[in-house]
Amino acid sequence: MSKTININDLKIPLIIGVTGHRDIAEEDKEKLEEKISDIFEYILYKYKNTPIILLTPLADGADRIVAKVALNEKFRDKITISVPLPFDEQTYQTTFGVTVKKEGKYLEELVVITQEGSINEYDSFIDRIDNQINTFVPTKIPMLFDKDEYDKLDEEEKKAVRYKQYSLVGEYVAIHSHILIALQNPCSEGKNGGTAEIVNKKLSGEYEYINTTRENVNIPERGIVYRILTPRKKDEHELVNKYQVIKLFPGNKQVEFKNKDEEPKFLKSMLYKVIDFYTHLLSKPCITKTEIESMNSFRLEHYRINCFNKLVKEHEKIEEPKKKIIKLSEDNVVSYREKGIISDECCWDSDEKLLVKNIITRRAAATLSNIYQNKMNSLELPILILIMLSVSTFFIPDILPESFDKYIKLSYIFIIALFYIFYVYFKKYKDTYEDTRAISEGLRVQIAWKMSKINDSVALSYPSSHKDQMGWIRTTLRALNIFSIPKKQLKVNNKEKEKINKHWINEQIEYFEKNINKLSMKKKSQDKKINFFIYTSIFFSFIFSLNSIFSYIDSSSIWFSLTKFFLIGVPVILLAYFKAKQAFDSYGKTIAQYELSLAHFQRAKNLLQDENNDSMKIYKSLGIEALGENTFWTILRREKQYKSPSL
Repeated sequence: MSKTININDLKIPLIIGVTGHRDIAEEDKEKLEEKISDIFEYILYKYKNTPIILLTPLADGADRIVAKVALNEKFRDKITISVPLPFDEQTYQTTFGVTVKKEGKYLEELVVITQEGSINEYDSFIDRIDNQINTFVPTKIPMLFDKDEYDKLDEEEKKAVRYKQYSLVGEYVAIHSHILIALQNPCSEGKNGGTAEIVNKKLSGEYEYINTTRENVNIPERGIVYRILTPRKKDEHELVNKYQVIKLFPGNKQVEFKNKDEEPKFLKSMLYKVIDFYTHLLSKPCITKTEIESMNSFRLEHYRINCFNKLVKEHEKIEEPKKKIIKLSEDNVVSYREKGIISDECCWDSDEKLLVKNIITRRAAATLSNIYQNKMNSLELPILILIMLSVSTFFIPDILPESFDKYIKLSYIFIIALFYIFYVYFKKYKDTYEDTRAISEGLRVQIAWKMSKINDSVALSYPSSHKDQMGWIRTTLRALNIFSIPKKQLKVNNKEKEKINKHWINEQIEYFEKNINKLSMKKKSQDKKINFFIYTSIFFSFIFSLNSIFSYIDSSSIWFSLTKFFLIGVPVILLAYFKAKQAFDSYGKTIAQYELSLAHFQRAKNLLQDENNDSMKIYKSLGIEALGENTFWTILRREKQYKSPSL
């Protein structure tokens, strides 16, 4: 690649959206900027490993006040701005300028900013935003808008279209932001596309255009709002507690914003680690949440994104250059270019930049997934050995003097303690492996959709029943596809179809067939060993049972005890080992899942051979099936309990 990929390019961004009133008085701006600065400081403090993207349409008033703070010296290298546009730029600028009517003793018309002054201010912001260094974040994100049709309308019809476009861009900002900053007077009258409407949509998840929720039983995509109580120029009465910052949560919950959380002291820190230990040990996905859990779940999603980014940063410190995530990502981009899926860097448009962003972040997630799978596997053998030792404590007392009994009991307690310690670390590694794998597989589908010119975000295509368990995964995928906007649907040509079929469908078919055969052989070998030890232990147990009845051999001798241990105890211990390994490996369930996935890809391949079928619908349907299967696999493994047979 001509440009070296930056470590931040591989990370998952935290998206901050902006909405607010346009008629904000000049005397209020300084105080509001201080509060916005406090919010930015807090977010950067809490999520210090995470790049921040600010979505602001740069309308008059609130949008520009927040953008101004983001562009000042303190934040300009830490926050990247992207501007969603409700119209084409020329039409948008005709809506600039703010004049308000204030009712009092006399009707007063106040000019907050002229149209010319507003356009100059907007151009100044765009110039500064254009100078940001971020390859994969476009300066402008145009919404779907037909200017030719708009120009044919009369003034009243144009007004209705403008309100719809304001609602559309507001929805876009709300649904794609992790945190929505709202400069709002909650007592003001709401209108279509206004601040109150956008805040309500963010809190309720009831969207109309981008991800319609009408007549839809799916769980709504809700989120949190940081509301700054903001006076308006046209207000007749003084706003109580103006400039106060309040965190709003879905379900009419709210808490006052505090700039920084206290750092836990040593004892508190140790307590948190103990709680974390048991949380990981006992955690299980659950849709029903308490009020506190519901409020903290948003912070948890943001925290997990920050943890992913921290892992990316830490892995880049390894000494082997060939294994660095940046090097692997660059090689991946070169591979896609050689396949003809992407063009040379100099020719990338905004869609191709998004595709490359997905490719390199998928490579980072897949690399982390492999690392934590290896870490997980490295703990499997010690855990299995501990399981064998715990089972052996039931047989060893028969071949040792009674004086050793207390030591055997102590060793059993020690084995159990070690087992739980290893298990907690195993579960942490397993959770990280499964989460990063889920992100990688979700991005695989997103990349395939981008190749197929499907503009939808995979984050909005997960089955409703999986949304709670896959919360932060979907949040991550939504953050990586904030530029997947509604646009006119294009068709793929035959040459593009060949590329998609070759590099997605055929590669996946080959992958599933290869792994089904490999895992089937492993399962067959594992089943043979388990059956052998089952029959061996049953047979010799029967023989020794007969001896206890007919007393052929003196059972009090040490040789009898040793023989019994080797003929019954050893097979039972090895049986425990292989049964536990079977639970860890889950070959049967994995094979069944792979077979189902293979059937879907083979059916898609057959359907695409018929030219009368709509290839876009097939690719979309296949992607949704692939997401559902991957989600099912992730949830299944999360809920699976690994336990020692002796516990």
